[in-house]
Amino acid sequence: KLSLTAGVDYTNRNDKTFGNPEIGDGAPAGRASATYYNGTGINLQQILSYKKQFGDHNIDIIGGHESYSLLENSLTGSRSQLISAGNYDLVNFTTTTNLSSATDQRAVEGFFTRFNYDFKDKYFISLSGRRDGTSRFSPATRWGNFYAVGAAWRLDQESFFKDISWIDNLKLRGSYGETGNESIGTYYG
Repeated sequence: KLSLTAGVDYTNRNDKTFGNPEIGDGAPAGRASATYYNGTGINLQQILSYKKQFGDHNIDIIGGHESYSLLENSLTGSRSQLISAGNYDLVNFTTTTNLSSATDQRAVEGFFTRFNYDFKDKYFISLSGRRDGTSRFSPATRWGNFYAVGAAWRLDQESFFKDISWIDNLKLRGSYGETGNESIGTYYG
């Protein structure tokens, strides 16, 4: 089975604040700020999956690719010294106290696979692997490999648990895995 998924997240935000010149944080001169933000994130996934039962044996295999890109733009400005009451646009203030802009662009690529096996819905093994690359790291260290393994045993399916009526489902399970983290800011070095 092949599944293709595409998602777009578009955010456009305009925030304005006004500090009254008569009372509060804006006194005695008045102040205003404005922030404009635009962000577009695109996520694409292609997943190939296969399931098969061979008597008491069940396998479930998937493999796929995922890509994500994000482009963000923002502009923030603050001014003080209100000129004329009733107009809260930044042009109606005389002194610029803050002005900044930023562009943030990043991308992530990933390739992954997972293999699940069970025997008689009683004994389970799961193996997975992932290779991810992110534009947040330098080209020399951009890619990482991550693996996981897990096993489980449904004790409630064993004959010595069949006579215990107050246990519906009892599973013993353990796993080990690795994961990565790219939360270092957008531009390496």
